[in-house]
Amino acid sequence: MNNDPEEIRRALLLTGLDIEKPGLEVSPLYRPIALKSRHNVFYTDYTSAEDSRSKHSNYDHAEIMDIDFIWTPGVSLSECVPVGKKFHWAIASHVLEHVPDPIGWLLEVFEVLEVGAVFSLALPDKHYCFDKFRRETDVADLIDQWVRKQRIPSPRQLYDFLSRSVDFNGKPYESADQFQLATRNYTDEEALNFVINSWTTGTYFDAHCSVFTPESFYDLLSKLNAIGIINVEASQPLATNGEFHITLRKLGEPKVVHPGGPHKAAVGNSAEASVLNKDLAHARNAFVEAVAVQDQLKATIARLDAKSGIWQLLRKVRGTFQRGMKS
Repeated sequence: MNNDPEEIRRALLLTGLDIEKPGLEVSPLYRPIALKSRHNVFYTDYTSAEDSRSKHSNYDHAEIMDIDFIWTPGVSLSECVPVGKKFHWAIASHVLEHVPDPIGWLLEVFEVLEVGAVFSLALPDKHYCFDKFRRETDVADLIDQWVRKQRIPSPRQLYDFLSRSVDFNGKPYESADQFQLATRNYTDEEALNFVINSWTTGTYFDAHCSVFTPESFYDLLSKLNAIGIINVEASQPLATNGEFHITLRKLGEPKVVHPGGPHKAAVGNSAEASVLNKDLAHARNAFVEAVAVQDQLKATIARLDAKSGIWQLLRKVRGTFQRGMKS
């Protein structure tokens, strides 16, 4: 029996997948679940392997995987896969929590899966990472991000991530009021600077956009199924080593489709304001301040990654501090 924790985790995430047939792993980076040497797997990510190697060159890690095709930001996954290709299974480990629009992202993956295919997910449990004191994502959050087709972290997502994340490192914080005793990674002022910078420049700052527990994620899936936005069969989540695993079997197409572009009254002045604010002095000052602490943010996430053990947060940070995702 193999007692290697990585092999045990790999076997768990591959359980129930028809791995003899073609499958897809999203963002394998340097710690893939499915291995080219063993499995019929295609790799995809938002950037090339060469770019990933450059952006992750400031810390030690295993070799970053070559990918088969780029899931170009702003382009649907179905347009990026080889022509006519459908997959019989998919895997994503510690990816979904970074996605600004989880529903849209899931639907794009399901679009390239055969009916009956299984999507295996590994996600961090908020109780065992720096998200400890953050509010769990709810259905209203997900629907708002889906309707808006959120392409970069929203102001709420980014501010909540930066202002509420703490230096966890296994510390036994027992209750919400202990946030005041925790070591914060950023002040409220620094968090606001990042929000203003992202809003006025379109810069993509990597963040945990969503926060889950095994129970909350299963409940979210149940509600999304009930209202027809997704059409999957979800397994009961399995919690282990600070993360949880869950599989989603594609049953068919969803009953509800995206409503399309908004009425101008629904958008309000936000689109205009994002352009006008580029010329405002306070926005320029915020930009300068935010740039000054970008290295601090990168170093903090790298440090958290080194301490976080099983899920290796930074494997999903794709160096997106220098790029903006297409709208």
